[in-house]
Amino acid sequence: MVPKNGQISSSTSLKWRVTDDGFLRARVAESFSQTNWKAICDYASRANGGQTCLALPQYTHGGSSLARLLEFQDGTRWIARIQMLKPTTDILQRLRTEIDTIRLLKAHTKALVPQVFAYELDDQNLAMVPFVLLEFLPGNTAMDEARSYDIIDGGLIPVKFRQVFYRSMAATHVQIASARLPLIGTVFRDQDGTFTVGPIPGIGGPFRTAASFIQAWCANIKYPYREEYIRKHVPESLVDEILRGVAEFPSRLARLASSGKYFTLDGPFPIRHPDLFHSNVIVNNGFNVLGVIDWEGACAVPWELIDPPCFLSTVPRLLNPPEQYDTAGLPLEVDEAIKWADEKAYAAMVRAAERDANADSRLSDILSNRNTQDLAGIVHLFAQGKIGLYSRVLDYLENKANNIMMP
Repeated sequence: MVPKNGQISSSTSLKWRVTDDGFLRARVAESFSQTNWKAICDYASRANGGQTCLALPQYTHGGSSLARLLEFQDGTRWIARIQMLKPTTDILQRLRTEIDTIRLLKAHTKALVPQVFAYELDDQNLAMVPFVLLEFLPGNTAMDEARSYDIIDGGLIPVKFRQVFYRSMAATHVQIASARLPLIGTVFRDQDGTFTVGPIPGIGGPFRTAASFIQAWCANIKYPYREEYIRKHVPESLVDEILRGVAEFPSRLARLASSGKYFTLDGPFPIRHPDLFHSNVIVNNGFNVLGVIDWEGACAVPWELIDPPCFLSTVPRLLNPPEQYDTAGLPLEVDEAIKWADEKAYAAMVRAAERDANADSRLSDILSNRNTQDLAGIVHLFAQGKIGLYSRVLDYLENKANNIMMP
């Protein structure tokens, strides 16, 4: 049985929420009923010096995992995160990579990530599900914390806290980017505790150069949406150009990578969190960052694919119709203009954080380069299925590589 439908007792400031979606609620209930929570508590007890452990009623969940609060006799709290989806080989490999990425960041950087105490990576254990035991970060996601304020969209950071949050996030981002690997690929921790680089699911590798990674990415990427969907959602005047751009994007990007004009930055290569929304950043009630969670899909990537956190990322100008921008190339839509300004300010905050940490400026150099950010943007947005004028962005980059001036 699911305890208390995820509600939080009045003795805690946690603002964990559960979905109203009936299908996902059914999945949560099924996961609770199939999980041997006593076995998880016994496992946690052994991992924490034999202290008695109790699974508390408080829980939260995403689409594929569920996190429940554990408490020990001395008052210490951990998180038990269980896998709700059927544990396929691919899912378990991604879970292992996530765990090893967190361990690398914890061992070799000052990045704010939860400590991994123990885990089981299959369902052939007494708990009956794959699970990981993590350090409890005593706060809420920035998205949940923002819900305490009168914000229409329920996720935007309150204005009075944005500068604090962005600066704190910038300092954390610098530490994450300080974990650099000699090759592009996923993190693997060997039995002796050393870390190596492995292949990226669906792409291959590991890769020695940014260009070789992009070429492999282009050979394997598939745009998520079919022609019928695109025709339904774009003006007729643009549909042919958009379809042509989507169809040509992988081959044109691969040629751009092989030209020697882009994707030329050498390693070691930084780790990128692929889902760095404020729903995956834990903060206190003053919006100072306590930690970054949910590292599924993280890997070392080319420097040219590093971008700001997702809550600050903007759409490359040429990807949208030109009438959305003024003659100076700035967005006419107010919220988008604010994001552009925030993105620029964030790059400056990262540079300041690099100075404070006595770190090099590679991260801020990338984040403050508009052409590089546009290049990163089209790669990430194409994979997500963003509809846009990809041919125009590639025209610009190709012509710039050939020293042809573009508007």
